[in-house]
Amino acid sequence: MIEVEQKQASGVNAVVFYTSHIFESAGYSSDPNLPTMVVGAVLVVATLVSSTIADVAGRRVLLLTSGVLMTASLAVLGLYYYLTEMLHVSLSVSLSASASSSGQ
Repeated sequence: MIEVEQKQASGVNAVVFYTSHIFESAGYSSDPNLPTMVVGAVLVVATLVSSTIADVAGRRVLLLTSGVLMTASLAVLGLYYYLTEMLHVSLSVSLSASASSSGQ
């Protein structure tokens, strides 16, 4: 029961549901469905790894740690969108622009 409440409080469902829109508005110019598939694959791998670690480290420690990390990462994501909305600038980093400017 605590896991469901932490999941709702951290807002990870909103991030997963709007992954395509998040990457598109962050300046990802290729197919926005690709990051969605990558995020889904990472979630599957993380679930498999965490279920293995849960028996070793203990479920309580894993649950508390993951809840804190999910909440912190959502806060950073919220801060990013707040700053871009308030300052009307894009804070996204373009990998293709940095590679072309370095002469690669």
